[in-house]
Formats: sequence, C-alpha cells, structure tokens
Amino acid sequence: MPRIADVLERESEAVDLEPGDFERLIGRRERKERNRRIRAGAVGIIVVLAMAVAFFRSLTSAGVPADRVEPKPAPAGTLAYELGGDIYVADADGTNAVDITEALHGKCPGRFWSPSWSPDGRHLAFRDSTGCGPGGVVITDPQGNVVANVPAPGGQFSWSPDSTRFAVWDENSYNEAGVGTFTIGIYGIDGTRETQIALPPGSDSGGGRLVWTPDGTSLIVNHLEVPVDGGTPRDIPFTEAFRSRSGAIWDAALAYSSDGSQVAYGTRHALMVARSDWSEPREVLGEAAHTATWSPTGGLIAVTADAPGDPWAPNELRVVDVATGSATLLFEGEPGTWLNVIGFSPDGDRILFSEERPVSGQPGNYLYSLWSVGVDGSDARQIVVGTLFGVWRLT
Repeated sequence: MPRIADVLERESEAVDLEPGDFERLIGRRERKERNRRIRAGAVGIIVVLAMAVAFFRSLTSAGVPADRVEPKPAPAGTLAYELGGDIYVADADGTNAVDITEALHGKCPGRFWSPSWSPDGRHLAFRDSTGCGPGGVVITDPQGNVVANVPAPGGQFSWSPDSTRFAVWDENSYNEAGVGTFTIGIYGIDGTRETQIALPPGSDSGGGRLVWTPDGTSLIVNHLEVPVDGGTPRDIPFTEAFRSRSGAIWDAALAYSSDGSQVAYGTRHALMVARSDWSEPREVLGEAAHTATWSPTGGLIAVTADAPGDPWAPNELRVVDVATGSATLLFEGEPGTWLNVIGFSPDGDRILFSEERPVSGQPGNYLYSLWSVGVDGSDARQIVVGTLFGVWRLT
C-alpha cells in the first residue's frame, strides 16, 4: 500500500502549492488518522467494560452464570404414594407426580407399595413384592436411586427415630400346629443386618406393627416391648387395652408424640394418653380410636373413630385437643367407609388420610383414595385416586 506522502508528492506535481502547504496537508491527514484510532480504541474499551458489567451482574444476582439452572429443592411435605404397583413422589397436594420405580420393574410382575419416609426425609423405604425374589424392603433416595434392597418376606417395617436403622420382620410364619415363628431384623441404611431378634416361642405378636420407642432402644410389637439389643421382651402396661372386641391384638392407634414425651393408645372404648413410660394414663376421647397421629407441636391428635350407631366402622375423622379433650369432626364418610389417618403436614395445618369406600350395589368392591383436610375441617381435597398408601415427608 503506497504511503500517503508519496501519493501527495505525485499529486503535487500537477498542483501549484504555496510554500509550507504540503507539510500542513501531511500533518492534517496524520492528525485525522490518529484521532480515528483513538475513537476506535475508546469504543472498544466501552464495549469490553459493558460486557464485564453484564457478566458480573449475572453472577451476583443469581449466584451462578445466567445460563446455569440450579436444581429445584423438593418441597417440604413431599407426598410419596403407591399407585398401580409403582411408587410416585409428588408435591404435597398430589401434583407434579413422578414415578420413581418405573426403571426398577424390569420384567418383574407384582408391585411396590407402602412407602415410608425416614424421619430426616433423606430416604424412602417401600415394600417390594414384584416377584423377583422373596420380597422385601427397598431403600432409595427421594429421586428413586436405590441405596439398599433387603429380602424380608415378613410384612411390616419401621424407621428408627434417628433415621439410621430400620426394623423388618425377617420371619413371620406358622407351622402345621399353628405355632408361629417370628424374628425381627434390624438393618442399617446400607442394608446390612445389625442384629436379629427372636420373639418367644408361641408368641401371638408376629406380623404386626413395629413401633420404635422414642429413645430407639426398643420396639413395641403389639403388647410386647422388645429391646433391640436382644434383651428379653416384656409385656407393656395395659396389655389388655390392645385387644379388640374379637380378642385379637389391636394397636393401630399406638403413637408417640413428636417430642417423645407422651404416647397415645386405643382401648376398646377410648383413646388414652400417657407419659412415654406409660404412667399417668388418662382418657382424651370416649370412643374407640382405630388410627391416631400427633400434630408436630403435640397439642392435637387426629383420630379415626366409629360413627355413632355404626360400631367398628371408622368412618369419622376427628381432631382431639389433648389438653381439654374437646373433639372436632373434620370429615365423615358414607356408612361402611373405613378412614385411616396418616399424618399432619409439617406446619400442622392439614391432615392426610385414606378412604376405603364401598361401591354402591357392588358388595365387596371398594374405591380407594387419599385425602387431605384442614385441622378446622375446611377445604377437604381428594388428592390421589386408586390407593390407600401414601405419606407426607415432614422434613
């Protein structure tokens, strides 16, 4: 590319110039070129600074670059439920449901059922009766990633209060003479069995609910307190209180308060509350309670009870003020309906329960569903149709 000075010198041969005009022309051209470079450099600096400010704001406003999406935390009170043999996790009202067991089925028939959150909310346990083995308990994280799979054909299971262990029935069987053999396994989160407890020969406590004492040292199994360190089981006080009208053991209303200081239990004719050592029992509801659960603060107990004139058909959901004994009817099912209370929401303003309602004109057929209702009886909602098994995560 020719220099400006050479071009101007050639042009000057055809132009008459006064002395000094050529030098002034060169100076003017060089000043324009220098000013152009300065303006271009300034614009470049402004663009770079603007980009830097935008990037910095994207970092400071959201904590991460704008094109990165942080995972949404699961809402408190997340609902886990069984439907059609799979386990779903959803928002507390049943919306945004995700099947977390679809990949676990493979070619196995049968079902997963009876989900249960660990008290700390970090794991979910559920029964496995898919037919790929003897059946048992599956432990997953909230997204359905399997942590452990424990063969346990004996039915019920239960989380320890500190969420580090769970109890299952390792064996629950009867011989030809009708004598039962019952053993309880205590397992860690990773599925390792820590100990196995045999109940006394001929015990009638097998296969029922396994309820941990608040200190985690024992299990209440119907009328027995069974130490998890292998100590000798003993009858709990008020053993007769746990026998139903038919003479069988009935313990579905047994529940400890959230702080472990009190225990609720049902008799044939009342709901009782005592201190956790079974001392100072008192009646808080003068009717048989079939299922019961405490509010997070311990001031209320939600129960299902018989409707007047319809014995042994718990179609009423009530909430009982423990201090005063006053009871409020929250929900009433049709005659012949069975209601089971499951639990309070984390903030204690709603109650989750299941309904088993007979189909009109079809004896032996029932419709199953999960409901929630406000503690004042308002805003009853049917949240899942087709199941009795669901639970809210409390933490």
